[in-house]
Amino acid sequence: MRTRKVLTIILFLSVTLSLASFRGGQYFPSIHPAAAPAVNFPIDLDASSTGQTDTTVTASASQGSTFRVGAVISGSNPAIGTPLLFSPYIKFVNSSDIDTWANGKAVINDTNNNGIYDDGIQARIAGTINPPAPNVKLMVDPKVKFIDANGDGAWQFPEIVVYDTGGTGLFAANDKLIAPSVYGWQFAINYDPTVLIPHANPDPSSAYPDGAGNTVLLGSGTSLCPVYGGTNFGGCNWNAAAAANQGSSFVSTLVPGKILVGFTFLPPHNATFINTKALLANVAFEIIRKPASPITLTVSDIIFIDVDSQQTISTVVAGASASETITNDPPHANIIATKISAYVYSFSGTGSTDSDGTIADPAGYYWDFGDGTQDLATTGATILTHDYNSTCATGCPNGAAFGGLFTVTLRVVDDGGATGSARDSNGSPIVNAQPSHTSLEIVVSKGPTVILSSSPSTPSPGDAVNFDGSSTTDDVAIASYSWDFGDNSPLVTGATATHAYSNPGTFTANLTVTDSLGQAKSMTKLIIVDAQPALTVTGPSTALTSQIVTLSLASSTSFPGGSISTIKIDWGDGKTDNLSGGSTSATHTYTTAGTYTVTVTSTNNNGKSTVKTLSMTVSAPASGLDLTLIAEIAIPIAAVVAAALVLMRRRKKPTAQPK
Repeated sequence: MRTRKVLTIILFLSVTLSLASFRGGQYFPSIHPAAAPAVNFPIDLDASSTGQTDTTVTASASQGSTFRVGAVISGSNPAIGTPLLFSPYIKFVNSSDIDTWANGKAVINDTNNNGIYDDGIQARIAGTINPPAPNVKLMVDPKVKFIDANGDGAWQFPEIVVYDTGGTGLFAANDKLIAPSVYGWQFAINYDPTVLIPHANPDPSSAYPDGAGNTVLLGSGTSLCPVYGGTNFGGCNWNAAAAANQGSSFVSTLVPGKILVGFTFLPPHNATFINTKALLANVAFEIIRKPASPITLTVSDIIFIDVDSQQTISTVVAGASASETITNDPPHANIIATKISAYVYSFSGTGSTDSDGTIADPAGYYWDFGDGTQDLATTGATILTHDYNSTCATGCPNGAAFGGLFTVTLRVVDDGGATGSARDSNGSPIVNAQPSHTSLEIVVSKGPTVILSSSPSTPSPGDAVNFDGSSTTDDVAIASYSWDFGDNSPLVTGATATHAYSNPGTFTANLTVTDSLGQAKSMTKLIIVDAQPALTVTGPSTALTSQIVTLSLASSTSFPGGSISTIKIDWGDGKTDNLSGGSTSATHTYTTAGTYTVTVTSTNNNGKSTVKTLSMTVSAPASGLDLTLIAEIAIPIAAVVAAALVLMRRRKKPTAQPK
């Protein structure tokens, strides 16, 4: 049961704390504190923490750029000569039948004085993270004593328990500390969220270029702070424990104006005694604005637990606050992006300002283009061109999809050193109220290249028209297709569509393609819907050779504003006539008897055609002679005869008689 409770505390202190565990600004469970002894150990805020071993507390400081505030606990050993009191209830686990306590052995408050460990009933005063086995034997060592801080003659948590090495009844320098030891802690720093924001500046050692450093740095104290059952020093090196996976920290900024920091040891690390001045952690603060007067930061939400996790160590209390005078108004970053082509942009940071100083160009401009490439204080305020097609030709350096959305960031630094991180240590853009960095999301993509086809080319009313947009291409995923057929019918979705027009006319079909980036492009196509022209052909069904055959023609179109372009007649004997669309008749003479199929084709201006046929039977004249041929021969013969008669008459004219 105790093991489960301790593991619960460890989970609370992990980085992946659930929001449901956060109650009243504290991650540790609510525990009723025991009576507090007279000696307290304050946590003071250091207004200008310079490192992870800095335990010097500065009450006030002037800050012109990002700074750190440290939480320093002032622990100490009991005063030499402090009286020590024996209690028959304070016993140690004697699993090896050794009559004396040894460093690391569990110490129990045997409240029922039965000499065995009752899990869940008796509190552990000291020991490892793992509780003793139930019913294990408990033994008294007369040298295990406590400091009776409240003078009631009985031990109460968190009164100090020590091993009286010399058996003098007075605390000596070589006496071993037994309890209370610290297994986990938390504190909060309260600040003005309109002036400050907990965040670190870029760190040269960051895994990502110009990436932010750690907002919270754990203390790395190496002096004193003995570990129960272990060394006599180094227990307050929280940073080393975390690096060795024997400790875990958490940070929460769920409440505006408060940053909560916590730490717990993890097995196999045991609890430590804070018997010296030690830095718990320091917090970096970036400046949002310059206030008119100094601001005060305070410490609160203090919880320290022992290895048993049953009671809080109430002797740790809030100490001095820190006063900060902000001397510099930070610069304000501004980005303007201009799209030159699908994959090329220019960027300008010339709109960045600093109300009380200057931004050096190029030294004050730090660009990140979102593709894993940067321009850090090299080119300056204006980036004339950045070609994503070039930087991402073989894959973007940061693995970003191409094309796609890219987040460009700009960080500016003023002459006072004020700035704010634009990206974290993983390269992700940072979004907060600090004004010295900004970001802009841009679309790097050519967008859809819409290709629309349809068939048939000139449908008739009621015909199914097949529309196809599936050949459309894009450098990102296509999200949707939307078809508007231009006849007030409902819109249709999908890469392909089928539609029938009810009436003849010219319609504008439109396909709009939208991709995953929200880019929409369209293509239109004129759809001519026309019925076949009306055509009437009348004429004889029989004829004689060499006789002129006449057909009557009438053709019209129902297309608005349309006309008949041509009328073509195939007489069936190898002869064809192409007439104008307005022709109303056609003639033809057959020279050979036979049966012929006459084909008349009327075509309108939209290319729609109607075909009519009729059968023509052509016969020779009944006499067997071709009257037309006789007439053609007789006429010239008659003319010759007439001319001859005239000449003969002239020759027979009588001559005159001489007188």
